[in-house]
Amino acid sequence: MEQVLAGDVLDTEIDDFIEQWHRTKTDQSLAEFLGFTDEEYALWVEQPESLRSTLFCRKHEIKFSKASELLEAHRVAARSQRKGDAYELLNWLKKTGRLD
Repeated sequence: MEQVLAGDVLDTEIDDFIEQWHRTKTDQSLAEFLGFTDEEYALWVEQPESLRSTLFCRKHEIKFSKASELLEAHRVAARSQRKGDAYELLNWLKKTGRLD
C-alpha cells in the first residue's frame, strides 16, 4: 500500500506482491505484507475493486468507515454517461464533508 501511495508501483501490480509473499519465508500475514489493515484486507478479499477506493481514502486521510460509501459512489460515477458526472460527484463529496 505504501509503495503505491508513494508512486513507486501501480495498484495493478498487487498480484506480483502476492506471488512474492508466497515465495518469501515470513511470519507476516498476507494482509500485513501488503500493508492492509484488517478491515481493508477483508473488504479487498470480498471486493477486489475496492483497492483504488481504499488507496484514495488513505491518501486523503478519509476514515475507513466511509470507504464503502465512496466505493458505491465510484461505481455510480463509473457507470455515468455524461462527462461532467464525475465532477458533480466530486463536488458533492466535498460539499457533504465526505472529502476534504
